[in-house]
Amino acid sequence: MNLKFRKKPVVIEAFQMTEERRAINGDWPNWMHKAWQLDREAPGSLYPTEEGTGDGTLSIGTLEGQHLVSWGDWIIQGVKGELYPCKPDIFDATYEVASQKSGAASPPRWIDGLADTRMPATDEDLTMNASREMPKYECHKKVWALKIAGIVGDQHGGVYFQPAEEGYDKVPMSPEYVAKHKPEVGGYYVVYEDGYKSFSPAGAFESGYTPL
Repeated sequence: MNLKFRKKPVVIEAFQMTEERRAINGDWPNWMHKAWQLDREAPGSLYPTEEGTGDGTLSIGTLEGQHLVSWGDWIIQGVKGELYPCKPDIFDATYEVASQKSGAASPPRWIDGLADTRMPATDEDLTMNASREMPKYECHKKVWALKIAGIVGDQHGGVYFQPAEEGYDKVPMSPEYVAKHKPEVGGYYVVYEDGYKSFSPAGAFESGYTPL
């Protein structure tokens, strides 16, 4: 795979979602509360994956469709305000805490009094977190990637994707990869320097990487 990309020197905001943080949302940053208020499945929205099931997991609405947020995933707000999930191992390999530069604008506060009518934080939570600043993360990785133009299967149960870039044959995807990452047409098949393979939605990848 010859297409190599460098991560753009961008700083993002991120929040790691756990069952505890889902149940008590006093730690949610302001931009997540705003996303919660948007219409279900609208781009940039954050909502229960299946209402009424009791599962508790969340989903993010994007221009590419719904993206599931599993427990332990990071929810990232990109440079254009877009939201997307990121697996914890990919996040750890890609981002580091960004240092605060002198004179830089103050980062968003965790809570600015924005009520969550579906899962309200307690007064104690709001008071405790109102002055806490949200950590920012900076990326520092190079990857190889191909855009997925189509996904096909064969008579033996194999699954492949056809790259959008010219000159590449179809690329096989293991059952484990498909089950874990749920690749979609329009997104990117990504290979990290240590050989780890992942999937990234188009909006998240294209806002964060430039070709070398």
